Amino acid sequence: RTMKWHDITLKQFYEIQDILSVEDDYTAFNLIDYLYNVDCQSLPIKELKKYDISFIKEPIPDVKLKKEYTLNGNVYKSNCDITKVTIAQFIDYQNYVKQPQLRLEDLLSVFFLPKGCKDYNKDYDITKVKEDLLELPITVANSIGFFFGGQFKILFLLFRYSLIRQVKKMKMDKQKKTELISNLKKMDLWGLVSSLTFLNTARLQMNQLPK
Repeated sequence: RTMKWHDITLKQFYEIQDILSVEDDYTAFNLIDYLYNVDCQSLPIKELKKYDISFIKEPIPDVKLKKEYTLNGNVYKSNCDITKVTIAQFIDYQNYVKQPQLRLEDLLSVFFLPKGCKDYNKDYDITKVKEDLLELPITVANSIGFFFGGQFKILFLLFRYSLIRQVKKMKMDKQKKTELISNLKKMDLWGLVSSLTFLNTARLQMNQLPK
């Protein structure tokens, strides 16, 4: 049968990336061999058309996310509510995003907990979770990855907007206030959430003003 992106697991996606990274006359044949478990060199040329790999040129489609996924016989609950993400989850998410070579199973392990476990990275083996996540369809992995990335971006914009409004209301030197707001606008999400320097600086400057 013809394969599509929804047939591909995260583990297979990595293998496809490795195959495509070697661009030569055998790349397409190696891909067919891997995806359809055949040996192209022993096939008659007329039979190659049976093994369609055209989906590789198409974007990975978004899919509707579910609350539970069964991977390698283990049931996992996915937390798709950004308001329920803990500080520990957020910090790990940021650290994974900053890695030179992002591994989606690392990123997704922040949001997947074995059914029955309530606390992130407690009372379960997160390494096992990452191994099981390799069996997640790439359509799901991709949708969740971008879903959370988009949510964090929106959260960041709203959070920064709120902070700038707070700073504007502070009674402090106009020039220092302008500089503080300028620095606030330059901060990334990690800087805003992991450090309160911007507010501490504002309070310090405000306290130093003549009474």
